[in-house]
Amino acid sequence: MVTSLAKLPEDFNSSLDALKVINDSQQTQTRAFPEFESIVHEVVERQSRKNNLIIFGVAEQPSNITSAQRNQNEHIDVDTILNAAISTSQPSNYKLHRLGRFNPSNTRPRPIKLVLGNESEVHEIIRHAKNLKNHGTYNTIRLSYDRTPRELQRFKDLKRFFFGLIASLRNEMVTSLAKLREDFNSSLDALKVINDSQQTQTRAFPEFESIVHEVVERQSRKNNLIIFGVAEQPSNITSAQRNQNEHIDVDTILNAAISTSQPSNYKLHRLGRFNPSNTRPRPIKLVLGNESEVHEIIRHAKNLKNHGTYNTIRLSYDRTPRL
Repeated sequence: MVTSLAKLPEDFNSSLDALKVINDSQQTQTRAFPEFESIVHEVVERQSRKNNLIIFGVAEQPSNITSAQRNQNEHIDVDTILNAAISTSQPSNYKLHRLGRFNPSNTRPRPIKLVLGNESEVHEIIRHAKNLKNHGTYNTIRLSYDRTPRELQRFKDLKRFFFGLIASLRNEMVTSLAKLREDFNSSLDALKVINDSQQTQTRAFPEFESIVHEVVERQSRKNNLIIFGVAEQPSNITSAQRNQNEHIDVDTILNAAISTSQPSNYKLHRLGRFNPSNTRPRPIKLVLGNESEVHEIIRHAKNLKNHGTYNTIRLSYDRTPRL
């Protein structure tokens, strides 16, 4: 009995700590519940509005007609507006009603809410709503999703935030421009020095550009070989026959110059336009596989000087105009 009484305060303290933990947890849940409840309510609200479409700017019907006639006229107006926005497909069935109480002193017509068959019809109409902007009759009509108050407030907050951001940026730009003008005026002498330096470089640039162009031009011609003195082919044969004959002539000339090794593959064409009154044949340009083949043929070109048939043929590198 004494032992149990001695242990009682210890058990009581342990239980008290456990109760404090439970109480803190319940208070946290109690504070979090309203926010959770608000989120659930917002989700349900958006779900209930997903098939709705709001139309702004449709004129009110006269007050002296019946409710049925008013409803019929507004259906006709809405059908015409939807046809102007999207003529290919329109909702086959929908419900409509005006939002708010009618006030004859209010010049702005009340919005019309349409309840469509499904969400995809809403998206399709909104996607084509831009067509109304260029319409002569309905360019003041605006179509919108049915937003919840929380969504509308969010849009207002974002709009206010961006307007504030734009104003802040505008002020920063004005300040920056003023400082930039000051820096520009103080640095004008330095800019003049830079400008003088650039003018010097500009005068030197054409020569540098010419050198670069020459290097590129020589690089593009390094695999080329020019043959002078090869007789022209008759003009009354086909282009294919002419090309074949010239390949045979070139092969024979190269074999006479260097019989040990010849280029296995090359392209050739005559330089310049054919002129039948010109007694001097046009040069032939060969495009070989690599530069070493060109050097090898040029090195043996002297063999043609002692050749009975081809001693008037001359071989040369493909030089640039500058060379």
